[in-house]
Amino acid sequence: MPRKPFDLEALGMPMGTFILLAHTGQKLHHRIENSGGYGDLTSSQFYSLMALDDLGSLPLSKISEHIRRSPGNMTLVIDNLEKEGLVERQRSTEDRRVIMIAMTEEGKKRIKAAKASHRAVIEKEMSVLTAEEILQLRNLLLKFHPEHKKQLEEAFKKKEQ
Repeated sequence: MPRKPFDLEALGMPMGTFILLAHTGQKLHHRIENSGGYGDLTSSQFYSLMALDDLGSLPLSKISEHIRRSPGNMTLVIDNLEKEGLVERQRSTEDRRVIMIAMTEEGKKRIKAAKASHRAVIEKEMSVLTAEEILQLRNLLLKFHPEHKKQLEEAFKKKEQ
């Protein structure tokens, strides 16, 4: 039985829009996950490897912060990635008390393949919007990330060139 939709009008514009945004994000996440958009990885594994691919070796706590997962969950995710030979733990050369998580060559191959799957699924999902609508949506969403606006705008400009 389909769920009854929220009465967005009764909630008011800000609350209704927020709920619509949250539900859209969840729905897209499920579609991506169910369409193989993370390759053969879980979403937490995918985003952990993405962080390592983008930023290099990191302590577990920094990966946890970067992908917004609890440290307890990250330990399990990294343990599983390590068992699969996709990451390895290494002592920091600067502070021997710190354990760094580094991607292995196999991890680099897997994230490259997973990124290709991810991109294809995302492009399919976003194809309901025109290029202009995607730009408008991106600009609206950037308003919620003022601390990253300049960095994100520069990254988008580079990719558009």
